[in-house]
Amino acid sequence: MDVSSRGVYRIIIKDERGLSLLETLIGLFILLTVVFFFPSVFISLTNASPDVNEFAYEEYILFINQLQMEYKRSDNYFVNDRHNKLYLVKEDDLNNIVHFEQYQDKIRRQVNGVGHEVFMQQIKGFKVYERSYGLDVEVKMDQGKLTRSIIHPKKYKENYLSQ
Repeated sequence: MDVSSRGVYRIIIKDERGLSLLETLIGLFILLTVVFFFPSVFISLTNASPDVNEFAYEEYILFINQLQMEYKRSDNYFVNDRHNKLYLVKEDDLNNIVHFEQYQDKIRRQVNGVGHEVFMQQIKGFKVYERSYGLDVEVKMDQGKLTRSIIHPKKYKENYLSQ
């Protein structure tokens, strides 16, 4: 260390080798490795996402869960003669009638016949059947048919627990 003035120290670095050939080759190897693997990782990530225009089982599960919540909160329900519309009556909520129906290739929800809230897409058919315990919901798609039973608490209590 050199002392340039009183109380101030200046550090002199005498080792000015610079970048060696070995360091350059290691950096180039890392860069080429990243460039080589990036396209294959990118392709696998883009292929892993489901196609937008096909039926998704996760969407079906979400629809069933939302339908169950709405169904269990309803005071009464009925299905039309063609079994393609489900009406849920909520007496405490200004007598709103919520109904689910197939509209084109979608299942939609409407309140008092107004609105268009899409719950599922890319379906071929939607049927609802009344049973003594509640409902059977049937959804048809290209891969086949999925049926789910939903129990209404009031109907179940009336039909099974009163016996």
